[in-house]
Order: sequence, then C-alpha cells, then structure tokens
Amino acid sequence: LVQVQSEEFHKIRFKVGAGTLCNVRGLPLKKVEKLCAQFHCAIANVICDEGNESSEYNIFVCGGLEDHIDQLVDFVNSSFTGSGKDIEDEGERRPISAKKLQVGTPNHTKLMKPALTKFKSVL
Repeated sequence: LVQVQSEEFHKIRFKVGAGTLCNVRGLPLKKVEKLCAQFHCAIANVICDEGNESSEYNIFVCGGLEDHIDQLVDFVNSSFTGSGKDIEDEGERRPISAKKLQVGTPNHTKLMKPALTKFKSVL
C-alpha cells in the first residue's frame, strides 16, 4: 500500500503540478472559504473552528497547487499581520497568519482524487 501511495502521489505531482498545503490561523471559516475560492484552493482540514469572528484558535489547513498556496499565504500575511487585526489573548497579541507546510502533495483535496481508483483496487 505504501508503494502504491508513493507511485500515485508521484504521478499526480507530474500530472497536475506541484501541490502543497498551508495553515491559516485566526480567521473565521467563511473568510477562509472566500480566500480559498479567490486563490483556487480548498480547505483540506479543519483543525479548530471556534465559530468566532477572530479567534486565535481557528486553524484551517488549505490545499492546492503550490503557486496558488504561495499566493494565499502571501496575501494573508500581508493583509492581516501587523495591520491592527491581531488577536488579544490575556494581554498577548497573536497575529492572524498563514504558513506553508513542508509537504509535496495537496492531501485531502480534489487534486488527489485520481489516486483513489488505484487505492481502491489495492485494498
């Protein structure tokens, strides 16, 4: 199964291009959904959604093609960090931020769908 996974991820990387993930922290779900649509990405996982407009605990993992993720990360960090939209938590300021994760595939996104057929045949 691990060999099949490696082979399929390799095929996807060359078929659709390099994909990756990032995390977005401190924004509400609806804002992250809009940003993903704007930058042609998708929410791959919800780590925490407090449902608050500006909760430092809101953390979403977004996936897509590498250049789209780079644009998303740059936009979030330039638009929110240091702009007075930091989150107050017991006197400590925590900024809204995004960080690219060190992965080579956009796991948990529709870009990985082609690998599903092969996985199903192996299982």
